[in-house]
Amino acid sequence: MMLVLSAYYRGDVEPVNRDHFDNYLADVHMPDVAKWPLLRGLRLMKNDGQAYLGETPQYYQCIELTYDNEDDLRASLASGERNTTKKLSTRDRASFKDIFNGEILHTIYKATQVPVPNPGDASMTRCAYYMGDVAPEKEAWLDNFSLNVHLPDVANWPRLKGLRHLKRTGSDFIGAKPQYYHVYELSFANQEAIDVSMPSEERKNTRRDAAKDRDPETGRFYGFHGEVHHTNYTIINFPVAGE
Repeated sequence: MMLVLSAYYRGDVEPVNRDHFDNYLADVHMPDVAKWPLLRGLRLMKNDGQAYLGETPQYYQCIELTYDNEDDLRASLASGERNTTKKLSTRDRASFKDIFNGEILHTIYKATQVPVPNPGDASMTRCAYYMGDVAPEKEAWLDNFSLNVHLPDVANWPRLKGLRHLKRTGSDFIGAKPQYYHVYELSFANQEAIDVSMPSEERKNTRRDAAKDRDPETGRFYGFHGEVHHTNYTIINFPVAGE
């Protein structure tokens, strides 16, 4: 089971500054992160800022780093290569001060792939972020429901090319407690495929079947206390030294 370290940029960048910010991330920061040892995967996920299904996205972008296990992750974060990246970021921080308006939140997850009937390459992902916590007596139920009931049903949605469950490990990141309980990641070939899948009968059936497992007052799955955010992203993969 792989581990994923996610960095969520919850906020926005003014349109006049986006090219400057995006080019630095893509051309300088991400290629430098790709040099970190023991890294198995690295991707930048970009949102276009447009509302979808009536929901305005709260995330400008997300960066995901994938490792084989937590020992590798910790060793990578303690490496000389990461220290070099931190020095580079510190040097360049002045030119980006106040450009990103928001907060950067980190969570470490265990990643579980859920089989889909027609897997394939994906250029976009739709993420459902469960930002909050679960009552201790409901945690085992929600984990089992997600992996063995709900997501296998989601796997039947049309045009889906990949499906992943990210469950927090509970580990701190640089002293910060994780603010997300879990994430559902649905991967598609393109935006048109998302547009076909979201209004599909299969999705309507999933929502209908899951209604009995939701608190009628909050609309959330029983035991979960918090917010659920949805965001569509374009995926940009970066080659890493460990590949």
